[in-house]
Amino acid sequence: MKKRDKLVIVVFSVFTLAAGFVGRAVDMVLTEQPEGQSLGMLIWLILPLLISVIIRLTNKGYFEPVGFKMNFGRNAKIYAISLLIFPLISIVCTRTAYQFNQTIVGGFDRSLVGVVVAGAVLKNLVEEITWRGNMVPFFEKTEWNDYLIYLSTGLIWGCWHIPYYLYFVGLDGDMKLKTILSGIVIMLMWTPLFVEVRRATRSFIPAYLLHMTEELSYSLIFVPVGEFKLNKTYDIFMNPVSGIIPLAFILVLGLILRNRRVCRGEVLCQE
Repeated sequence: MKKRDKLVIVVFSVFTLAAGFVGRAVDMVLTEQPEGQSLGMLIWLILPLLISVIIRLTNKGYFEPVGFKMNFGRNAKIYAISLLIFPLISIVCTRTAYQFNQTIVGGFDRSLVGVVVAGAVLKNLVEEITWRGNMVPFFEKTEWNDYLIYLSTGLIWGCWHIPYYLYFVGLDGDMKLKTILSGIVIMLMWTPLFVEVRRATRSFIPAYLLHMTEELSYSLIFVPVGEFKLNKTYDIFMNPVSGIIPLAFILVLGLILRNRRVCRGEVLCQE
């Protein structure tokens, strides 16, 4: 690994992991802000992307495309996976739970639907331009093996959420630690699939579709329905996002796509 590439990784990682804490410091000064719409939260979301842009502009050899071109022609199956896999998981898990009386269901609040949709569409676009459009290509320059790239980028993605869970979503004490740990595990398990759909298409857009449909399919069920809960044992195994079985399925699917790429002799991505 070149010294410059190592420096890029360090700079990107430090600023990304610090983004939420910088945002929290700003919010402590600017106390009169709408809940959930603070300047600090915006800094947490945007700073990693800004650092990515600066890295690309100031380092020769970092000008390759972010991946705005879809390259759909040879990759229809990848796009189908990206659009359908998380909605299908949510439908199967919640329908099965309902069928076997593993749910508690309350009223539906339509006013929250617009907020959920806007958040999933806009927030995840910024995230995926940052993570799969910039972070993964930065780490690929290290020439690390696939598993080390999955581990390192997955940890950064997961740990970036720590200040979000600590400061921006109003979780109670014990729930903060539980959500932080489960969030990191979830993102580590998801990372191979998100990386491999990006490599297959040379575009961040399939990863964006994965991320957006995951949040929409889960949040449109669990957020507007005020009392939609899964019974504890069922939740451990079959929660659409954090359940052991859905996570294992997503991990295996990502590794299958990796194996498909390697068997075709594509070291990183198809030309």
